[in-house]
Amino acid sequence: MLAEGVTGAAPAQQYLHDHYETMQALMIAQLTERYGERLPSGLSPRAAARAMLAMLDGMQQQWLLDGEQDDYPEIMRDVLSVLLGSTPV
Repeated sequence: MLAEGVTGAAPAQQYLHDHYETMQALMIAQLTERYGERLPSGLSPRAAARAMLAMLDGMQQQWLLDGEQDDYPEIMRDVLSVLLGSTPV
């Protein structure tokens, strides 16, 4: 759906635009509420939200291509700890 949406030739384009706008706004609001204008990592809530969405999409694509890979949750925790400036759980 994403591939079709970026070409502008499918109804998916507006849906995806709205979806990402909504997700980004929610993430920014939550990060700002928790950390203020700068996260411990030094990133702005907007930059962290965009990076997290990009990571989630990219990791999902990698999992779809190689579902036998089993370390995605660990990788995501590690990357999120860097983005947020926290200690991995």
